[in-house]
Amino acid sequence: MRKTIAFVVFLCVCLLAASALAKPRYPIKAADYRKTITTRVESIWARMEKKLDFHNVSPDRKKTIRHAFDDAVKEVWVEVDKASLDGNITRDEALKVSAVTSGIRGKVRGKLASEKKAQAAADKPAPKTTAEKTAATRVATDKPAPKKTDEAAVKSKDKGKTSPASKKGQDVHKPISGDEAKAAHHRSDAKAKGAEPSSDELE
Repeated sequence: MRKTIAFVVFLCVCLLAASALAKPRYPIKAADYRKTITTRVESIWARMEKKLDFHNVSPDRKKTIRHAFDDAVKEVWVEVDKASLDGNITRDEALKVSAVTSGIRGKVRGKLASEKKAQAAADKPAPKTTAEKTAATRVATDKPAPKKTDEAAVKSKDKGKTSPASKKGQDVHKPISGDEAKAAHHRSDAKAKGAEPSSDELE
């Protein structure tokens, strides 16, 4: 029973101590709060610089990033100056400053991204006006169709078969029907055998 009571008393003391340590005591003196914010801003830059060193960022690019960082931090100092006019920082004023401080890296990224887009737009050639586009389409549509070459014209005409008899001086490209082709084939077979084809074979 004594152990249980001792444990409950110990637990109550721990909870009271934790609650006392967890709640910052407001109002805070403005000078102390400014030191706290200065430390926080320096730690944010130290983390960013460590990442830049890890990724081997050039010194010129680091200067650009530092300049964007300083521009983002100016808003923090404006909020701190507003909050410390009366010499004390209340909880609500501290929450406003914390909200601005937590958005520093996002503002730096946003500024760098907008600068990159602006640089890309400057490097890109100017878009064509509508008059230039219509002139280009007219030129493209006014071009005549390519003429067929003589070989293409001959091939398109010669879709039929030619007879072996045409090799003897007749027109080589003259189309023949299937019956004429059979008759010419029989004649060539008969000549090879030495016999004259009959009139039935010719028809």
